[in-house]
Amino acid sequence: MSPEGGKDNPTLRWYGDFQIAEGFTRVWAVGPMRLRVHHGHNEWRLLREQDPDPWLERFELDYSDDPALVPDGDKLQRVVLATPEARVHLELRTADRSVVSRPVSPLSVPGHESVRVYVSTPVWVRVTLGEQHHLMLEQPSYRLSDTWFGPNNMEGEICYATRSRFRLALSEQVRSPSRIITPVQIRNQADDPLVLDRLNVPMPWLPLYGDADAHLWTPEVSLVRREDGDLAELRFKDQPPRECGGATRLSSARHSGRQHTVFRAFTDLLRS
Repeated sequence: MSPEGGKDNPTLRWYGDFQIAEGFTRVWAVGPMRLRVHHGHNEWRLLREQDPDPWLERFELDYSDDPALVPDGDKLQRVVLATPEARVHLELRTADRSVVSRPVSPLSVPGHESVRVYVSTPVWVRVTLGEQHHLMLEQPSYRLSDTWFGPNNMEGEICYATRSRFRLALSEQVRSPSRIITPVQIRNQADDPLVLDRLNVPMPWLPLYGDADAHLWTPEVSLVRREDGDLAELRFKDQPPRECGGATRLSSARHSGRQHTVFRAFTDLLRS
């Protein structure tokens, strides 16, 4: 399926608390991820699988007593717990590393102009058990490839890599329940054009929100290229973007400390 070119999906709230009686299995097939959680006798069996198509439009929920839904294999994860529990909790989170988004086609912003684009990234799913929230699994809805972002091999950080069309209109953006949308406001205060060939989105520093239709959002990220063209200013606020109507905070940012303003070398921020 083509990246970020589909129409809206009907979205349902597929996260939160779920009861699973002993002998039963719940299945979440959301986007490219299929997650199966089986409640056995004194143990839980979890199986996560991934479709090769990161843009797969799929939304299927199932609850069954068929033990064949969670077969044995090297991908199966077993969790043993002596205390009887029947409640699992699915929490949605942002990625645990920054995501470097590369446009399908380079995007140029002329001098002293601004543009607002939408970038989507896979959501992370954290599965915990019972009142104590025992961690059983945390995985992305789609595992991205690794990439290095920095001026050289000694300076920089390991990030995830993804492709994006940097959509300018929200109506053109895929609204998958398995992906998070981040609005990025880019202002070029320099005289020469800014050519965006990649963008580092600081996902671990962003909280996650859900709107009234259960779509997923982070706060708006504002990127300002300064007049000298060498430095950029990155800002984000701890609040949902204006597009996120009826916002509910789903999870906090993974990291704190960068506060709401981050300064980096321009070449470090946008290119490696």
